[in-house]
Amino acid sequence: MNRPKGTKMKQKVTVPIVSFVLNLIYPPKCGICGKLDKEFLCSKCCKMLEKNTNFNIEKNADLEYNFDEHIYMFKYEGVIRKIILEYKFQDKSYLYKTIVNFLLKNEKLFEIIKSYDTIVPVPISKNRKKKEDIIKVI
Repeated sequence: MNRPKGTKMKQKVTVPIVSFVLNLIYPPKCGICGKLDKEFLCSKCCKMLEKNTNFNIEKNADLEYNFDEHIYMFKYEGVIRKIILEYKFQDKSYLYKTIVNFLLKNEKLFEIIKSYDTIVPVPISKNRKKKEDIIKVI
């Protein structure tokens, strides 16, 4: 395949320019406090999340469910609840960057996750789903 001279160079230059323009339009900011931060999670908020982290692995003895154990890092309250609700229901999909950057910095989590074969999100119960559907309609 013959490319015109300079094509590869244009591609390399174009990516940083597009990234620069996107950062001007949508500046990278902390998903919690809104402070400008290229990691989408400022150090103050990262420390706050670390302080509220509560690793729990709960074994499931009830054969009604199709899993042996589940793991969670936070209680569904406060800032974590706010972030998840905004992510799910207020069209703030960019908040994934805040969550991912926190998880990537957490070595303890990765040590635990290494032992699992599969990670699956647990769906909500039918009753809870009905309540959420009613709330969305209202």
